Amino acid sequence: MAVFVAGRARTIGARAPGSLAARLITIGGAVTVATTYVGYSFALVLAGSADEDRAPSTVAAMYTIADSLGYIGFVPLGLVTAGVALASLADRASPRWLGWISLVAAAVFAALRFLAFLAWAPTLLWLLVAGAGLLVHERLGNEASAEARPA
Repeated sequence: MAVFVAGRARTIGARAPGSLAARLITIGGAVTVATTYVGYSFALVLAGSADEDRAPSTVAAMYTIADSLGYIGFVPLGLVTAGVALASLADRASPRWLGWISLVAAAVFAALRFLAFLAWAPTLLWLLVAGAGLLVHERLGNEASAEARPA
């Protein structure tokens, strides 16, 4: 996810240098990666804390942090999808179809701020659709440009 988001931010930053989109993508990606990293790191610490005779209240607090941050951390990906939508629809720095998909995803993430534990599903779905779609888009674009070149 981090590599994909960084790649999108770099590509969009190069295609639309003055746009807010690349900054939104960078901020949203950084917050998502950092928050999920901390949440899942707590989950790893939690595995050892139960064996080390910790107080049950300490283990419960660590479990709550790990469980919450691990899922809540995906909500800021809505900034990434909003940035991609902006770059696609307003700045024309990405394919239009990606902008519409990202706009729908941004709306889903906005709604999921109240049900943050479900945010992992649209994250994975958006990453899959956007990644596969961009691969196909690049492949078709390269084939079209190769056919257009004189032999």
